[in-house]
Amino acid sequence: MESEILNGDIDPKKYYPPDVYRDPKKDYPRDYTIDVREIALVKAKKAQAKLSEKAAQIQAVIDAIEGSK
Repeated sequence: MESEILNGDIDPKKYYPPDVYRDPKKDYPRDYTIDVREIALVKAKKAQAKLSEKAAQIQAVIDAIEGSK
């Protein structure tokens, strides 16, 4: 069993439900690349924008509380 795990030869039908299993596609394009740094940068910028928006909302709440003293 251990050699199967190390070689990646576990039958997918043993761990995929029958309605989810599909034959693996092994013909990947050779010239296809993924720029992980660019993907991470885009996601980080989106998160930063959301956080900035939330920070502004929280600051408005703080200002309202401090203004009601």
